[in-house]
Order: sequence, then structure tokens, then C-alpha cells
Amino acid sequence: MKFKLFSVALSAVALAASITIAAQNAELKTINIQGKEYYSYTIKKGDSVYGICKKFGWDESLLQQCNIGLDKKMNKGQTLYYPVSGKPIAQTEVSVPRKFRVDVNPQPVTHTVTRGETVYSIASLYGIPVDYIYENNPGSRNGIRTGQTLTIIQPAKATNPNAPFYYSIAPGDNLSGLADKFNASVESIVRLNPGLNAKDLQTGQTIRIQPNTRPSKMVSSSDEINSVTAFTPYKVGKNDSWESIAQKSNLPVQDIKNANSSQTLPEKGEWIVVPQTERKVVTQITEVIDSTDNTPVAQQDIYQRVHKVNEKDKVDLAIVLENPSSKSNTDFLRGFLLGLDKMKHDGYKVNMHVIDASQAGINFASDSILNASNLIIGVYDNDFPEVLSNVGDRTGAEVVNVFDTKSNLYKTSPSTIQILQPLDYFNDLSASAIASNGAGRKLFLVGEIDGNDKLAEKLMEQFPSGDVARMPLEEFNAFPFNTVDRYIVYGYPSKKAEIEELLNAVAEKKEQGYDIITVGRPVWVAHMESLSDLYGRTGVMIPSRFFYNPKASENRGFNQKFNATYHRQPVNSFPQYAMMGYDIANYFIPTTAANGGDYNIGLIDRPGLQNDIDIKRLNTWSGFINETSYIIRCLPEGIVEKIEIK
Repeated sequence: MKFKLFSVALSAVALAASITIAAQNAELKTINIQGKEYYSYTIKKGDSVYGICKKFGWDESLLQQCNIGLDKKMNKGQTLYYPVSGKPIAQTEVSVPRKFRVDVNPQPVTHTVTRGETVYSIASLYGIPVDYIYENNPGSRNGIRTGQTLTIIQPAKATNPNAPFYYSIAPGDNLSGLADKFNASVESIVRLNPGLNAKDLQTGQTIRIQPNTRPSKMVSSSDEINSVTAFTPYKVGKNDSWESIAQKSNLPVQDIKNANSSQTLPEKGEWIVVPQTERKVVTQITEVIDSTDNTPVAQQDIYQRVHKVNEKDKVDLAIVLENPSSKSNTDFLRGFLLGLDKMKHDGYKVNMHVIDASQAGINFASDSILNASNLIIGVYDNDFPEVLSNVGDRTGAEVVNVFDTKSNLYKTSPSTIQILQPLDYFNDLSASAIASNGAGRKLFLVGEIDGNDKLAEKLMEQFPSGDVARMPLEEFNAFPFNTVDRYIVYGYPSKKAEIEELLNAVAEKKEQGYDIITVGRPVWVAHMESLSDLYGRTGVMIPSRFFYNPKASENRGFNQKFNATYHRQPVNSFPQYAMMGYDIANYFIPTTAANGGDYNIGLIDRPGLQNDIDIKRLNTWSGFINETSYIIRCLPEGIVEKIEIK
């Protein structure tokens, strides 16, 4: 313990000494000669070389090197010089300029709310607290709506000036100009914004930029200059002048005046100092910005490299099965193979591998098959693995999330494609479609209220509050309907018996002549066959992410082919796993083959047996989402309409 205290004491003394020395140096005059800074000190009576060096923290040998003759004699009133850098003045100098940097104070950007977004999801998107949105967008605490514009205030990048920030495209902006403005590379901008079309930047479009990422190289150049090597005492003669002394020394007059801190030559017999110079090589190292990415050809090469554009017509495919023994995985794969067979007959070249994710010790990040694929299809009912998206983001492969609707990876992973719409997006889209069909009607939500029914909440937002009522079935039965008003009834029940009871009550009202549209929850799709007559009588409309009609000829044909191939019927599920596999194969194999894996171009809208697929990016840095879902409308005599909504 005593030793530690002693060490601390020594450190304190050393610190105090260094502060004192620094303060004393700061009091000294400085001069500039030949581009180099020097301290100047006038010798006083009683001074010694040792004492001067101790006082100012100077190196004794360097002081003597700089002042010729100092080792022999010290004259009172003589001026001594010491380099501010503390380095020998005779050495060859190497100058290395600081790298070019820009300090970015991110400006506010405008965000247009898209379908399914919430204040929380938008805050997460920009990496800001929710309160930032509330504070800068009055009224947002009460909810936001699709198409609304929000002001996003970004935090200053004081802690990390090179961190990415968000920027709204202004008129006249182009990639080269933005790269110059923020010292960024075109490649970094393209990489951070996979959905960016460099040839058609849209005013107001929000992109991400990482400053100070511009490529550069260091270039050296050398030149010979006069360099000060020392200072020599000089006694002023009878006929001396500044000019004559400068001529003798081969120095500019001003350098000699600066060395003596005087514009007036001392009298005869007094001492001055004369800088001694010799030709020295000075090496200058400068940073040169690499501007090769400013040309259209170079930018196209960058785009090709970043997006890993592969040979067209070639599909390297990996299907990752969460559990190959499960019904969903097994039937999906069987249906996919039927689609693959059709694609091969159409001339597509596919190299396919199936990966069993249930194997112990599997490492997706290093798996050679995954890393060589340009299309990865993950078959997970829940918890779609982020590591698959990471592989796609790194390699440029597209990663398809088939079933998991709770995953949010599509928001931040540019490679991820969400097939079944996430809940918020689906509810917004469905509520908007239902409201457009029920414009001018009164909305009744009937049954035991379910606080977890987010579709019902979204639907209520679409109608004036005075035209919305929630009621139990008993109250609905007793309600005094009239023939002037028109109604839309949304059913809370999800169990078959409760659905049947509600629809019988609706059917009775309709038979009495009241104008009622009936809307069911998505789960009602599971009871379409057993309650088909009642659905038809009440004209039930059901929002759904998917639908297949078993009576349709193409669907019957698929089931027959499935049975002939595998000697069994597809699993009866919602969605039907086998048809999902078939539709995925029929969309992604031709699309990948057509665009070489570049999903910014060549996207196609192909009808499916169960799922029509039409994908789009939500923004320049996000992944894709399937825009298509449906309203299933039931008509009498078992007729079913599949109405596509986007």
C-alpha cells in the first residue's frame, strides 16, 4: 500500500513539472524561419546550458546543435533558438497532411408513412427514440395513417462522425455529387441502399449515407529546399547592413531579421545570429481522392459488384427446412418439386440443394452451399433465423421467408423477401379494402369483444366514430334496424359454433330486407367448406393472405398430379403447404433466372394457385414484401370470388 501511495506521489510531481514546463515554453517568443517554428530565448547573467534546458524541458544536445559555439561560450544578451517540434532541424522532413474529413450534422428528413407502419416501427427504422417522433410531429401520439408525412430529426453524430445518416434527395442530386459532398464512396452509397436506382434518383427519396468512406491513396513527392541546420553568432561590423549580411549568408533579409526579432540592425560590435542553411530534400505526402467511381461506366461496374449479378438463366438454389419431418416442411418440398419439374421442362437451369436445419452443429454463416447460392428459401413456421438474412446480405443472394409472419427482418435486411404479409401491413390493407366496399355504411362489430383483434381496431379507424358500434349478439338481435341505413357487420367470433350462430342472425336480418355486408375474421377461411351454405346466404367477405378454391380446375389438376406423384393427398391446411411450394417455385425460379439474381430489375407478377406474388421494397435499404392479399367473397350456390387487393 505504501508503495502505491509513493508511486502516486511521483506521478503527481511529474505531472506538475510537465505543466510548469509547458507554461514556461508558452511564455517564450516564437519565430518562423524557412517554414519552421522556433522558440527564442535571450541569455541572462548566470545562465547555463544545463539550467536553461532544465527550465524549459529542452534536450541539451539539440540546443547545442542548433546554436553553434554554445558549448564554448555563453554571452549575456545572446539569443538562443530551439525547434518547437523538439526534432533536429537538420533532418529530412516528411509532411503528412491529415486525411480529408467532413463533419455531418444530419438534417431532418421527411418520412412518408407506408401501409403497416407504426410510430414504434418507424423509430426503429431510423434508430431514434419514439419520443423524437412525438415531439416533432404534433398529433402523432394519437396515431398515424398511411400516406402521412413525418419529420424525422436525426441525432448529431458527435460520438461517431462517420456513422451512417439519412438524407433526402434534393433536385439535381446525383451519386457523384453526393459522394463529393460527404466524402463518401459511390460504392458505399449503393451498398447501403440496395434498392437505389442511380440513374433515376427521386426528389424527396430518403437514402442512407456513410460519410468519409471515399477511397483514396497517399502520393509522395520530393523537392529540394534550403533548410536551417543551425544558428551562428555574428558580430556586427562597421559597414554591415541587413542586406549585406543576408547576401553573405545567402538568405532572405526577412529571415535574418526574424531570427533576431528586430527590424533595426544593432550597432557595431554587438552580436546577432545568422541561420545556417543547406539544401535538404523535403518529402511531401498528400492524399489523393480516387475519383474513378464518378464515371457512369465505373458506377455500373460498382452496381454489378455490389448486387452480385450472376450469369442469367442460372439459378443456384438452397432450400432450408426447419424440420424436414414436419407436415409443413414435407408438403412444401413436395409441392416445390412439382413446380421445379415444370420449370425444368420450360428450359430453366436449376442447381438445387436441400439443407436440414435440424442437424446438430450446422453453421449457416460458413455453409459452402448457402454462400454459393443466389436464391435461399427458408421454410420456418416461426422464428425465421436472422443468420439466413445475414448470409443473403453478405453474398447478394435473395432470401425468401415463406411462412413466418411475425418476423421483421424484411424491414432492415435488403435481401429478405416476406411472402405472407406481416400482421400490421395485412390489417391496414384489409381494413382499407373493406372500408372502400362499405363506404357510407354503419359499422357493427358483433360478438364478445376480442382486444387482440387488431383488424377490428384498424377497421374502426376507417369509419366515422358516430357510425361505429360494438355489441354482443343479443344486442344485435334486438337492434332496431331500418331500411334507410346500410350496414356492415364484422364478426368477432372465431369458433365454428359461434360463427354459425352469428351468421344465422345476420341471415334473418337480410331476409327481412335490411342491407347488410358481412365481414369475417381471416380464421373464417378454415370453415368455408363446412359453412359454405351459410357463408353464401350472408355474402361473407373474408380478408386473407392466401386462398385456393378446391373446385377450380387448375387446383383439382394440381391435387391429381400430387396424388399421382406421391400417392397421397396434400395436407389440408391453411395455407396449403404443397400449393405454397408450387407457387414459390413458379415465381422465384423464372425471376432469378431472368435477372441474374438482381431483384431491382426484371421482377414479374405471376399468378399462383394459392398465392399471387408481387414483391416490392419498402424503401431503399429494406427488403421486399409481397403486396398481394385478398378479399374472399362468398356467393350463393357455393360460388366464391377471389378479389386481389394491394
